[in-house]
Amino acid sequence: MLFAPRRSLSNWHGNSAAHGSISDYARACDIKDEIAALLIGDAQALVLGDEPDRTALIEIHPGTVLLVRWRWADSEAALMAALDSAELDTLSFSSLGTFEATPGPYHLFDSVYEGAAVPHALQSSLKGGRYSYESMEFRPHDKICALLHRIGPVPLA
Repeated sequence: MLFAPRRSLSNWHGNSAAHGSISDYARACDIKDEIAALLIGDAQALVLGDEPDRTALIEIHPGTVLLVRWRWADSEAALMAALDSAELDTLSFSSLGTFEATPGPYHLFDSVYEGAAVPHALQSSLKGGRYSYESMEFRPHDKICALLHRIGPVPLA
């Protein structure tokens, strides 16, 4: 999965080897972390590594996005109810890095597709500037597990 600024989607060629022998999709697959920054043209995007789990995008504050990667649950409704009852601001996330966000819309889509031809994408907007990305395993009980990635602006010092 790729979380990329709309303005750079034309620079993402998916599984096509348009820029030499290695495809953009192969570059994304080389990411071994759960989430990491990747350059697309002159902009940074985030790659969600590992399995292509079902993923939801939730705006939890203006400029702060939560990516919910379903591991297991009895139903989507059960997972979302558990998230709704959790105090998201009090959860303990591990900081994994920062990236420079481009202001404007971002699309979350399967990185195998060319950015200009994405058939379906979840969307959010970022204000631009330095953003952090953090992760945690959300397991309120043994019947629900999700990987949460929180993307939000880095506070100015």
